[in-house]
Amino acid sequence: MSDRIGYFFLGVVFFLYLIIFAVNKNIKIGEKYIKFDDAGILWVLPATVFLIAGICFFYLAFRSEKNIKRYPKYMWCKDCCKFYMYENVKDTDQICPDCGKKLTEYKNDGVYRQGNASEQSTKTPKIKKRKFKKR
Repeated sequence: MSDRIGYFFLGVVFFLYLIIFAVNKNIKIGEKYIKFDDAGILWVLPATVFLIAGICFFYLAFRSEKNIKRYPKYMWCKDCCKFYMYENVKDTDQICPDCGKKLTEYKNDGVYRQGNASEQSTKTPKIKKRKFKKR
């Protein structure tokens, strides 16, 4: 979210530079001013750069996120029970280097729990009462 806010402010800054440049026809770079008063139509080139940069940053700020492809962080093999980072197996068509089977996506940050039932928040079994036989 913060990157979108940054892109929005950069777009605003570039459009403000475009307006200031169109009015004054000079750009301040460091301590120097580059003046385009006597350059004729050449002042259109930096104005076009400011316009395109502003439009690009506004696009980055307001683009839809449903078209952005998200890749999983970890992959794991069901047969070997081993985890692999996605960057390590993306070039091998997501095939396990040990057994050669297809890897599946793992969505739990690569932490595989092999513990007791109490750690995995399952219900504890109910203790049964003993019944004594009468003689």
